Amino acid sequence: MIQYEKVKNSIKGLPERIIHGDLKLNNIRFDETGNKAIAIVDLDTLGVSKIVIDIGDAIRSWCHKLMEEKTICSILIHSGVLCQAT
Repeated sequence: MIQYEKVKNSIKGLPERIIHGDLKLNNIRFDETGNKAIAIVDLDTLGVSKIVIDIGDAIRSWCHKLMEEKTICSILIHSGVLCQAT
C-alpha cells in the first residue's frame, strides 16, 4: 500500500486523458505483416486517467512468459518494435 501511495503521489501532476484501460496485445490489430499496429479494439474499458497507467498495464500484460526464457517484451525489444519512434 505504501508503494501505491508513492506512485499515486508521483503522477498526480500529470494530465488526465482518455485511455484504453486494457491495452493488451489481443486488443491491438496489426497489419498483414504483423509489424505495424493499425487499430485498437475492445473499447468498453475507455476512461479518463493518466496515460502512464495505460502504458504500465500494457507493459505488464505484454511481458508475460511465452516460453521458459522468452517474453513478448523481450521479443519486441530485440526486434526494435518497442524502441522505434514513428
